[in-house]
Amino acid sequence: MPNVTLVALPTDLEPKLLRQDEAGGALLELPRATPGEIEAFKQEYFEWDDFNVALLEASFDSSGWMTKTPVGDYRSVGALLVDIKLNQATPGIPEDRIDAVLNDIRAKCGVLRSIAKRLDVYPRDGANAQSVASQSGSAIFIVHGHALLRRENVRRFLEQVTGQQVIVLEDEANQGHDVLGKLLTSAEQAAYAVVLLTGDDEGRKIGDGEWRPRARQNVVLELGLFLGMLGRSKVAALYEGGVEIPSDFMGVVYISLDDEGWKMKLATELKSAGIEVDMNKAI
Repeated sequence: MPNVTLVALPTDLEPKLLRQDEAGGALLELPRATPGEIEAFKQEYFEWDDFNVALLEASFDSSGWMTKTPVGDYRSVGALLVDIKLNQATPGIPEDRIDAVLNDIRAKCGVLRSIAKRLDVYPRDGANAQSVASQSGSAIFIVHGHALLRRENVRRFLEQVTGQQVIVLEDEANQGHDVLGKLLTSAEQAAYAVVLLTGDDEGRKIGDGEWRPRARQNVVLELGLFLGMLGRSKVAALYEGGVEIPSDFMGVVYISLDDEGWKMKLATELKSAGIEVDMNKAI
């Protein structure tokens, strides 16, 4: 059953949300006349945005298929900026996209204010929060396609920084199950899922002449499965450059494997989901 629980004190969270609203207003006033000023504005924007996501994820717990959550509300506002987020390492912001970024800031400030006003409606019952947490195990599940070297690199990293069991489906015993039964049984042990979107297939829309690399269909299916079982705050997708991002799952955290900082970003997501992480080993 879908559920959202407030795990932070409303008296602590409300002023933090309102401070971030004020910080967003200050962002809108930053100068953007030169390339250097635009780059500084861009960095301030991403730092502000990342902080807001981390704050919301740390303040609420959720479960259930496609549960409407505060962090989901916040992230959905930025869906039209996916091109800028995927090219975060590219200097500057295209001139024709600056207005979109400004509108994104205004809209997200509105979401922060809205969340601050409705904190009292979220349950904070300790027993209820415990029942949500007990629905999952403690392992980390890796969903992958054919990129086995990528999988092993991610597996070693997860084992190194968390000390938790890392589940890879093909390593698990069948125990008389078919593939789906084996997947569901193994998934019940997971507290978090890391999904590798690697370019193992190619696809295109009918009438579109351009073929694009895509993750295998089973990978996209399992991404949806874990979203339903664990909630969006406990799923991260690591993607290779150029791979098509599933448009139905824009609320998921997407981390580029081509970015040298993917390990630190993934470790931060794991920690915000309540998994103990040795951040020193993530560097």
